[in-house]
Amino acid sequence: MRNPAVWLALTGTVTGLLGFWAGRASVPTPEADDALRQLVLAHDAQLAALRSQPPPPPQGTCTTVATLSANDSASLRAELARLVREELHPEPRAPSAEPPPELPRAETPAPEQLPLIQDTQRLVDSALSARRWTDQDAEAFRRLAPHLPDAQRRALMQQVVVAINEGRIQMETRGLPF
Repeated sequence: MRNPAVWLALTGTVTGLLGFWAGRASVPTPEADDALRQLVLAHDAQLAALRSQPPPPPQGTCTTVATLSANDSASLRAELARLVREELHPEPRAPSAEPPPELPRAETPAPEQLPLIQDTQRLVDSALSARRWTDQDAEAFRRLAPHLPDAQRRALMQQVVVAINEGRIQMETRGLPF
């Protein structure tokens, strides 16, 4: 029995059998599943009770006293008066010699694009009212977006992104939102 292949085969077989028996011994029972469900339900009930309570009052108080010398106070008042004066009565600006920069013209959508724009706007509006952005919403947006003018596509994407950032829409996608 000096052949390493035989020892390797025996070791693999014994290890496999031990792993199989250990796996069979650790199979959860229906009683364990029921106990786990009861624990999860109890946890959810406690969490709901905690969320329904008002926040606790602050534990301590902190007091800070700031003092200004007469010179500091006078200089702050003078600075504040100057700022208020500048805001209420701004100095007129000299007209510049060069013309103002030309703003990019908004793309006028083609007539065949109008139904697509309306469908996409309805999609975004329904997500806003449902307060969630799902995989189906993302897929529908991906299907419609390539056919929209750039300005409309950007505006609709911005509506969704701003709503997500403000917490008005909950992300429920497994991938990218668009």
